[in-house]
Amino acid sequence: MTKWKDVDDLKISFPIGVPIFKIDAEQGTVSGFNGCNQLNGKLRHTRETATLQFYSIVSTRMFCNTVPEMELTNAITRINKYTVTNEKLVFLVNDEVFMTFERSNGID
Repeated sequence: MTKWKDVDDLKISFPIGVPIFKIDAEQGTVSGFNGCNQLNGKLRHTRETATLQFYSIVSTRMFCNTVPEMELTNAITRINKYTVTNEKLVFLVNDEVFMTFERSNGID
């Protein structure tokens, strides 16, 4: 389950399905689903300072009229911090909570 909070009046809803992020911190990659298309990109993170940066995000090109794909891509590139526990991953823009993810049971 993914929870969203508005940041700087950014309002995002996903009528087809919520985004899914698969993060491989060792490889520095992110992949997943942006609500319409598959996405891939790169990430930098520093565990000691809990900083995070997504970049070079690309996606497949299936047309989805009602899904704000570019808004999501632009939003995740603004993320610069995170917190993580065994159950949740929280993305922050500066110190404001932006997205909260709950750990999946591994079933796609």
